[in-house]
Amino acid sequence: MKKIVKNALFVLVFVLHALLAFFINYSMPSYKALNIVGAEVKRVDEKGVISDELPKDKIVRDIYFIYAKKPNSDDKIVVFRNEDTRWGYPFYFKFNSADIQAKATAFLQENALVQVKYYGYRVQILNEFANVISLKKLQNQSDLAVPYVSFGLYILVFISFLTLFFQVKKRF
Repeated sequence: MKKIVKNALFVLVFVLHALLAFFINYSMPSYKALNIVGAEVKRVDEKGVISDELPKDKIVRDIYFIYAKKPNSDDKIVVFRNEDTRWGYPFYFKFNSADIQAKATAFLQENALVQVKYYGYRVQILNEFANVISLKKLQNQSDLAVPYVSFGLYILVFISFLTLFFQVKKRF
């Protein structure tokens, strides 16, 4: 019985810290150096993009999309959502999605290397897109920002995991 409790606590500690790492990875900003290749606006409701097959239903809103690709490559396009977070989670207090969309269009015409600061994931099966926080023109790829705060939080989560792991091990 003691071994079962010990193993259950190990699993609980691992799952808790894995969820914390996922939360950090989703919520904290990430950076990519990309070339903008397209930008558009789509009208959506809670069911998804409005089209002839899927007419509008109740509350409708516009979502901006930005299409980008890695410099000097012809492989897959990366799609980002550009939507205000307003007062909601994650707390970026972003109210400037139209301005960011205008910047994206300008960078598209310049064919400039752009730092895309974003949070979230692109999950195709769930029709989920990473959300752009800001765009900034880069001179070269070495100017790309590094998410030091995320790295610090990962280290704290890892230290917490090791501390709890060894405390459980010590008790049993």
